[in-house]
Amino acid sequence: MQTLSQTEKQLGLLREIGDLFDEIGEPFWLRGGWAIDFRVGRVLREHDDLDLVAMLSAERPIAGRLEAAGFESIVINDKQIDYRKNGVDVQILYLTHAEDGSLVPDGIPEWIWMPDCLDPRVRRLNGTSARSLTPRQLLAEKLDYERIGRPKREKDAASKELLRRLIDEER
Repeated sequence: MQTLSQTEKQLGLLREIGDLFDEIGEPFWLRGGWAIDFRVGRVLREHDDLDLVAMLSAERPIAGRLEAAGFESIVINDKQIDYRKNGVDVQILYLTHAEDGSLVPDGIPEWIWMPDCLDPRVRRLNGTSARSLTPRQLLAEKLDYERIGRPKREKDAASKELLRRLIDEER
């Protein structure tokens, strides 16, 4: 009996999640490693999880759909509920607008995102469609993590180099 690879499981769940977001009429964006893979058009490495971004207006409707589809809710804190299905962890970061109109993660008003961080283009990878954050936002997030003291990881160094090349190519 053949088992699905971690990559195949994650892409399958990403398609399922995409269908659920379509049902509620809300978009989502990839962040982290999968966002980079979708931007370059190929899988660069195996990923630990799926990191998504959506607007806060999607939080309640998508939570209900995910739970109905068999995703297990994992309460991290009063502002974060992650999900798991088939051994794959899914994090969704919800964005909202601060009083001045800037885009910020819900519950983290000091983390201001770039106004153009949500790329509207849908990209395809191995039969799966998704939007992703812009390379500038992805790089800024990596650099922000360094500033707050996240331990350096080898994969982050490679990602930062690739993101800088993608940013240069877009100019």
